[in-house]
Amino acid sequence: MKTSRIRSSKRRSYKKVYYIVTEGKTTEPSYFKIVDGYMPDDGIAISCHPADKSSIPSILEKAKSLSAQKSQEKDEVWVVADQDLDSHLAHQFAKLMDWGNLSPKHHIAISAPRFEYWLLCHFENAPTKSNAMHDVYVAQYLPGYDRKKDLDRHKGKITIQSIQHAIKVASKSPLSSFNSTCPGSDVWRLVQAILAAQ
Repeated sequence: MKTSRIRSSKRRSYKKVYYIVTEGKTTEPSYFKIVDGYMPDDGIAISCHPADKSSIPSILEKAKSLSAQKSQEKDEVWVVADQDLDSHLAHQFAKLMDWGNLSPKHHIAISAPRFEYWLLCHFENAPTKSNAMHDVYVAQYLPGYDRKKDLDRHKGKITIQSIQHAIKVASKSPLSSFNSTCPGSDVWRLVQAILAAQ
């Protein structure tokens, strides 16, 4: 990732930094690396920070740590997490939402059921596939897709046009809450903000 540039002396040249806490250690950070590749070097910067564990408490701990660090007033901290109601409990989500309401610099982007729904939005107009099969359907567009491997080899298919398509598709059916029974993803809000910040 180009996160090293954030720590350099040139950081003052960036208009804004998006600090992104991800639940996944591979897929999400590599996706935002691709997005970052479309950004001009003197524009905004993206800094991904995977949570230590795939749990809401760990995600929240990382988000609080980043929020406490000194940053420019215009910088933002985003949490990108999966709904995963089997392992993420409602009271944990409630604490995450409380954190999101503490500051206008805090933002939460949930994907239901998982980040793979957001990836499907890059290629389909209205993904309605079985939740349990999202990985399989993503692999139809990104051959050999594996959530344990980064997306670098697929960056030729995750184009700026497909990203804009995903924003258009996902924004038409935003999640009503973290426990929505319908698939969806709020990642479009983060990606749209990044593109608009240029």
